[in-house]
Amino acid sequence: MKAINPITASIFIYISTLMCLQVNGYATDFYIDNDATGANTGTSWSDAWQEFQFINWNNINSGDTVYISGGNVSKTYNEKLSVGKSGTSGNYITITKGNSPGHNGTVNIAYSGAANGWENIGIEIFNKSYVIVKGLNADDSPYAALAIRFNSNNIIVDSCNLNATGRAAIIVTGSQNITIKNNTITSDTAYINDQADGIYLQDGMNNIVEGNTIIINNTNEIQHCDLIQSYRERDLTVKNNYMTYGADSSANKNGLYLSTNYGTFYVYNNIIIGQMNASSTTFGFINYAADGKIFAYNNVVKAGVGGTFNITGPNSVVKNNIFYTTRSNIVGGYVGQNPSNINNNIYLNGGSPDIVTLNGSTRLTWEEWQSMGYDQQGISADPLVDAEYRLKNNSPCINAGTNLDSVFNTDKDGNIRGFLWDIGAYEKNIGDAAGTPLAPPTGLRIK
Repeated sequence: MKAINPITASIFIYISTLMCLQVNGYATDFYIDNDATGANTGTSWSDAWQEFQFINWNNINSGDTVYISGGNVSKTYNEKLSVGKSGTSGNYITITKGNSPGHNGTVNIAYSGAANGWENIGIEIFNKSYVIVKGLNADDSPYAALAIRFNSNNIIVDSCNLNATGRAAIIVTGSQNITIKNNTITSDTAYINDQADGIYLQDGMNNIVEGNTIIINNTNEIQHCDLIQSYRERDLTVKNNYMTYGADSSANKNGLYLSTNYGTFYVYNNIIIGQMNASSTTFGFINYAADGKIFAYNNVVKAGVGGTFNITGPNSVVKNNIFYTTRSNIVGGYVGQNPSNINNNIYLNGGSPDIVTLNGSTRLTWEEWQSMGYDQQGISADPLVDAEYRLKNNSPCINAGTNLDSVFNTDKDGNIRGFLWDIGAYEKNIGDAAGTPLAPPTGLRIK
């Protein structure tokens, strides 16, 4: 074999390195600070862009990060943040708060300068791709704190604090592969003259809502206020969320409201606390399917007079859930389900002899329900959970679930569920395949 000339090899390596740099480039950091007094070029904290409108999106490329100063403690920006550039697959553009001393305080975006409607949004992502928005606060925008719309895709909203003062805290329309995770979503006003959903999704596909805390306080009984609502979505996943109402009203609010679904919906490991004192028009979990198939697994759903759930999709699979109400009424209703798809659930009502309704009208006791083939391994009893909806030591839910690890294998905390599953969002005993704590080994000697 002929030896390679060292000079030739060096040139080859140099050219290859240059080609890689041209393809991948270097990630660049940019800066925004409304107290900066420098050149307004965004290239450093001293020369930071002083307003969102001054951002030169032409200079921002895939893989870059835009830092917004939060000052020592906090800073407020009374303007809309409109994302003006897309990243690429594997090289997202990230927009987040500052991470250096003097700039790592809380970033508050409070925009309310436009007329009501689509223009009055705190953070807007319009027809963009591969963008991460992380660690920002948005409030006081009369339509939405954050909106993703018009064929946006591969957007991640992570660890933000978003407050609903109008239509919703987060609105996602006509977009796909959107992930909304680890956010705190609230409405801190007792009465809002608008719908004030926590999250509203419409006409999207392959979207994920996970690990969020949603607390909505709106007491307006005319507006249709839901914790999460989807409409005409396809292939949606809702998992590991905690959602509740901070204040009760008597009507027109559903916890998780899935309407006109298409494709496959996975709903698991959620804590859903509906209106406890509300009328029969409200539920904790409700779905009206078109041709969608709902998989509802290991949720805790609690609500009042209206019932904890109303599941109408004929292809629904409902297993390992805790459904209960403290009110004297049925726990929930099913329409058109296959008995083999409804199993290993636990039900508790507040005193009514009837547990569920079937096909909209037939009220059934627990014995009648099981005699029809439903919930053959289900339970009618108090689930015995604590204030955080974790299982107590004597809960009948322990080891009473069915193994679903072909779909997912962790609980809401991220713990591996093992072989014997519990009913509900949390596993009680984390350890070996039998669901019991691992004991330390004995009889070992070190030589």
